[in-house]
Parts: sequence; C-alpha cells; structure tokens
Amino acid sequence: MKINTSDVNFTSRPQIVNDARKVMHLLTTEFPAVSGTQVSEFKCAQGSQQFQNLAARINSRIQNLIRAPFWDEFMKSPAGNYYNTLVTGIKKYSIANCSDFAKVWNLLSKLNGIQSNPAEIYLVRPDDAIVGRIDHAIHFINLGKMEFPKCDKLSKLKDILIVDPWLGLVDYAPVADLKFKYDFARFFKIPDGYNIMLNPYTNKEPDVTENIFNFFKNNFPQFFIKK
Repeated sequence: MKINTSDVNFTSRPQIVNDARKVMHLLTTEFPAVSGTQVSEFKCAQGSQQFQNLAARINSRIQNLIRAPFWDEFMKSPAGNYYNTLVTGIKKYSIANCSDFAKVWNLLSKLNGIQSNPAEIYLVRPDDAIVGRIDHAIHFINLGKMEFPKCDKLSKLKDILIVDPWLGLVDYAPVADLKFKYDFARFFKIPDGYNIMLNPYTNKEPDVTENIFNFFKNNFPQFFIKK
C-alpha cells in the first residue's frame, strides 16, 4: 500500500533530520546483516518449518556470536570495548536483530552529535485500551521544545522523529505510524484500526566518552558523516 502523507504538514526540515538520515544510510551501508526475526516473518516462511528452523539458527548465532561477547565486555571492561566488540561482531558475521541494530544506531548517532533516546512501542485498541508492548527496539529524536515527550500515540507526535534501524527508517512520527500500520502491519501483527503508542525511556547504553569518540575517529573514520 502506498502511503499518502499529504495531510501531514511539517515546517521546513531541520538539519538534524537530514543528518539522522545520513547516519541511517551509513548504518545500512556499513552493517548489512540478516535478521532472524525478519526471516521468520517472510511470506514464504509462513507454514514452512525449514524457514522457521533457519530463523531459529540465525537467532541462536546472534545470541552466541554477537550479544554474549559484547555483554561480557560490558561487565568487565571499559565501554569502548563494548562498542568495538559490538560493531566488529556484526561486521564479521553479518547477523543482527532489532535490538542489536538499535545499539549500533546509539553509537553512530552519538559519534555524529545526534541526541536520540530509546523507546518502546505499544499496541492500542480503537477504544484506547493498551493491549501490550510490541517486541521491537526503536529510537526517537525530539525536535520540539518539550524536554522529554510524554507517552502518546505516534499519530499525535509531530515534533518527534522515529528512528527504526531494523527497517532503515527515519521519519516523523505520524508518517512512521502509517508505515508501521500499513507497510509493516504483518511484521508487527497490528490489526486494522489499532494504533501505536510511543513510550520513551532513559538510555541505558554506555556513554560515548571522549576516549570512545577518539577511538572510533582513529579506527573507523567511515562512521562519521562529516569528515
């Protein structure tokens, strides 16, 4: 379905929107990866045990080859080792799910001076009753004057930019809302007429310190959109 966003009116695009899209392009270019959760939702995978087994094997490898090593570094070493282990693991094995991509986005956005925060998304019935959390990792960028946005429907948050590294999506919340509900409804199991609510929370990832910044500047200069 082609989404009509002509009724969503925005002022001139802030520079941060352009920068965020450049960083997303950088992420998708530098980290091409297969996602087990995406494989499991392919149409050809529905009813196919072979595809479901493949998705399960990918997810198992993500846990063992990507997540376990960087969490080990998180527990015993400086944060720089955590981020280095994360990015080198995904680059080496080319596998990642949404939470892994979100961690990479957190690093790349901070390296490029973009302030973004993680958020949960919830499924909301037409009568506004919250059904439950959608198991998906996203970030958001606050373009407005509000210090931290309240929990609200995506369709109402015109000063919020939604960042979905798993989908390679950077767009205003009302537009992202339409894309979630129509283009990706099957992936997120969103029934017709239901809405999506954004629930921001405080970033729990390690800080990108000056030492970490300099490490990536020296070893991964391609991670910076401004040379």
